[in-house]
Order: sequence, then structure tokens, then C-alpha cells
Amino acid sequence: MRELVGFMEFVTDGIRGKLAYTRARGECGSQEPREKINPVRLTKNMTYMFEALLALCGFVEDVATGVWSPTSVDAVTLLLGPEATPLGVNCLKRTWFFSRLALDQHCDRAGIPRVVQIEPLDCCDRTVYERARAVLGDEATDDEGRLFPAWMLQNKFEDKLLCSSPLDPRVRAYAEVLKPTVRVHVGILFARGHGREVPMGAEVHVEYDVQLMKRTPEVPSARAEPLFFASAEAGLASLTVPAVPQEGA
Repeated sequence: MRELVGFMEFVTDGIRGKLAYTRARGECGSQEPREKINPVRLTKNMTYMFEALLALCGFVEDVATGVWSPTSVDAVTLLLGPEATPLGVNCLKRTWFFSRLALDQHCDRAGIPRVVQIEPLDCCDRTVYERARAVLGDEATDDEGRLFPAWMLQNKFEDKLLCSSPLDPRVRAYAEVLKPTVRVHVGILFARGHGREVPMGAEVHVEYDVQLMKRTPEVPSARAEPLFFASAEAGLASLTVPAVPQEGA
């Protein structure tokens, strides 16, 4: 089980690493939106555990190709969301913010009160707890009025900034994995000899589409627009899940 946790940490780190700021600074149509992490080889026992995890999260296998597809976006969140990682970091989304100086200059020019700069994943736990109720209100506490852990509050901060309409002026750019496009490839490895095939493990890699949003020009008053319109269309498309074979069919 410890091996599986380490493997999932490697997968989530690889996905988050692909959501790089250099990509968010690109031009429309300048890069392909399809990404994948480097293949990883698993032992036989690890393969069984990983496939069981995929099934429990809500993925379905196409037996002919060995590709696992999500039955819903919740399946991707269960597999790769912040609750599934040891450090509670959301590898499906990444945000970049304007500097305090750029924000202050923007507010002064616009004649509006200066906003408090918050970079959720970079500030310390003490700052997170101090600002939680002011930023999130009732969302910062459970039914008994207790504050959620810092890593949960950090992700709630980020979601609140990205879900605001119009987009919060503190946000410079952000990148996200389009959950319906996630595909997990599990290729079984065999040892062959004397006319026999014995499964020895699997080679696994994850493919997905990304969407990158940035303000053009890079000022807090500009509108954030997607860099990849094809990627946006893929995210809106219906999930295509292979049919599950029925018993006795």
C-alpha cells in the first residue's frame, strides 16, 4: 500500500509539473493542449491494487485497449484531487498571481480600495487560519464551527478566486486539467517462454487535455481568455465511456 501511495504522489507531481507558468504565458494556438506523464512500470501486485483503485474511483476499462476512462468528473477528483495526495495539493489546477505592487498600482489607477494579496499555496498556515473566515465565511468551518485543516482552506481560497465573476483581479493566469479528457493507459507486461505468457506487471501513463487561461495584456483589468479553444471544446464534450460487458454476454 505504501508503494501505491508513493506511485500516486509521483503521478500527481508529474501532472502538476506539466501545468507550468511558461505554458500559461504562451500565445493562442502555440502549443498542443494534450499532455501526458512519463510511463511508469508497476509490479504485478501494484498493478492489481492500482486497477482496483481505478475501479473504486469510478473508472471503466476498455479491455481491448487497456485504457481506463472516467464515468464522471467526480471519478477524476477521487483519483487525483487534493484529498488523494499526501500533501493535499490540487494537481488538477494551478494559479499564478500578480505581485502586490502591480495590484496596488491597478487599484490606485482605477480609484478602488486596495485588495489584500493572498497566494493560497504559498502563505503559511497561520495566515491561512487568520484570513479563513474573512475570505470564506461559513465555508471555512464545518457544521460544528471548527476551521477546516489549512490544506483544505488553501484549496477553497483558490477555488473562490477562480470562480468569481468577473475573475478576481489578483489572478494573473491559471491552468487546469480538463477532467473528462483524462485517460489512464495500463499496458500489461508479460514474460514469455516455452510457449507460455506470464503477467509480470504493467506500464502505466496518464493522458489528459489542459486549458490555460491568461489575461491579455497581463494587467489586472484585462479579461482572462483561453489559449486553446480546441481544448475548451473537448472539456465541454460528453464523456465517452466504453460499455461494461454484462455477465453471460
